[in-house]
Amino acid sequence: VKVKYIPGCFLPSQPVLLSDGVKRFDSLSLEDRVVTDKNRVRGINNLQVRDYDGEVVRVKAWGIEDQIAT
Repeated sequence: VKVKYIPGCFLPSQPVLLSDGVKRFDSLSLEDRVVTDKNRVRGINNLQVRDYDGEVVRVKAWGIEDQIAT
């Protein structure tokens, strides 16, 4: 099975859980340490930013939290 990387997009105001609190996505730096989905603390390897002026969609699905997509 081949797995293709699909870049995800986050809104600038998206909250990110860090080892020492919460920060907005647009305030992150390479020095921050994020908490993963498995509750592990990891460093940030790379930050990528790109302009986007399209529609932002909120998806509601049964059994999971709201998802925001661009």
